[in-house]
Amino acid sequence: MLRWAQAPHSVCATNDGDVIAPGIRDVNLVGGRVYNSGHPFNLLRGEATNGDKHPTNGRTIGAPRNSSLGANYIDADVRLSWWHKLGERPNLQLTAEGLNVANRTNYGSVNNQVGPLFAIPAALGGSGSTTFSVHGSEAISPSRALGFTSVFPKREMQLGIRFDF
Repeated sequence: MLRWAQAPHSVCATNDGDVIAPGIRDVNLVGGRVYNSGHPFNLLRGEATNGDKHPTNGRTIGAPRNSSLGANYIDADVRLSWWHKLGERPNLQLTAEGLNVANRTNYGSVNNQVGPLFAIPAALGGSGSTTFSVHGSEAISPSRALGFTSVFPKREMQLGIRFDF
């Protein structure tokens, strides 16, 4: 099944499949894939700009809402399970799962505190950036503007056993 969603600044597609292994009884293989485009974010000055004495919500002067874009997200998961009937009611199920099997680094958030001089030309004493349409970068330290500050979990593997009676 493929699910698709689209909104301004956002694209999301997921796909999951269920495969019964031919010739192998009571085995189930399931895979899923997810793609999300980067999430938009506001560029913040880091100081109270709108008179509310709250420094964490004032956008850089002239910056529209959601003018910048974070990193995209790609994930692939797989699960293999085997079950066996032990009698009339009891069942045994063994499961192995892999999450983010490609071990891709998916960034979670961006340091959006760009300061009051962002998007002001360097000739006028600003940072030199001339656009509000910017993206986060893994080349920038998390403590600096537009550096990624968090990541989603890397590859995870788990084993499970279930006994129903």
